[in-house]
Amino acid sequence: MEVCSAGGGDPFYVKDFLKGVRTPEEAKDAHLSLQVLALNSGGQTLNLGNSGQFEELIRKCVADAGASYSLSFDPSKDGRANEYHELKVRVDKPGLTGRTTAGFYGAP
Repeated sequence: MEVCSAGGGDPFYVKDFLKGVRTPEEAKDAHLSLQVLALNSGGQTLNLGNSGQFEELIRKCVADAGASYSLSFDPSKDGRANEYHELKVRVDKPGLTGRTTAGFYGAP
């Protein structure tokens, strides 16, 4: 998961909120920030910073979106309702990055 921050903000601050929220009481405003939502849904964020290379970043995003692969599974019904389950995709090819939804909540 590539962690950058839009507008040159602190990318490490975003990392603090990428883990799934297990209970409503744990939720903070930052869990709903655009950067966190983008990364948790399998997307990415861009760090324009002071580089001014907007066109190059857009080119990279378009190239990145050109290849995709779909995986699916049926989760077991053994867990408790609304229990959070983290998802990870590992790619065994140098230079490739797999992105996915960060997790899901068990069905009632």
